[in-house]
Amino acid sequence: MGIIMSEKTFKCDNCTDLINSDDDVFYGSESSGKTFCEGCYIDDRNSASTVYLVGPSFEFDYDEKPVTVYVSENFVENRYGESFDDLKMSRVYKNTSAWRGYNETSIKGWVEVFDGWTTGGWGDPTADRKQVFNEWAESLLTAKSKSPVDVAIIMDSTSNVFSMGVGVHVPKESLGNFTEWLDGELENLRYALS
Repeated sequence: MGIIMSEKTFKCDNCTDLINSDDDVFYGSESSGKTFCEGCYIDDRNSASTVYLVGPSFEFDYDEKPVTVYVSENFVENRYGESFDDLKMSRVYKNTSAWRGYNETSIKGWVEVFDGWTTGGWGDPTADRKQVFNEWAESLLTAKSKSPVDVAIIMDSTSNVFSMGVGVHVPKESLGNFTEWLDGELENLRYALS
């Protein structure tokens, strides 16, 4: 015997569990047009890439945090769980082997200035090299330094649990002003993420 569906009952577009619109928590994705049960939404959000937006167009929140956007395959939301459509963002997974890969997030009309990976910790030459970028990014994300142009610092997960993929993006038309502002620091930051 099949499952009897009513107007109040529908399936999660991810796991196909039944959702009762009167009793169950569910989430609709404006970007994909799909509907997800609470568990699938939480899984999706927990694996999302994080985009930090700073610069003249983006004010820090009341608690002095930068504009933060979570991007997954199904949702683009701010840190309060509201749909974020100020910029067109998307993410894809890129395989590097049968077991390895990484996510790559992009913003329409923006260019990646440099990218690579970072990790925490101190004490070995690789981790120490990464701190150059980590400290630069932290100064932007805590407003200790201010960029004259809009900047996105994008943190993407990789199959390596000890590192995080990072990309620094700016609007295409701001690339020259951004590199001029860095005043020779660009190569150090690129090397730090290599």
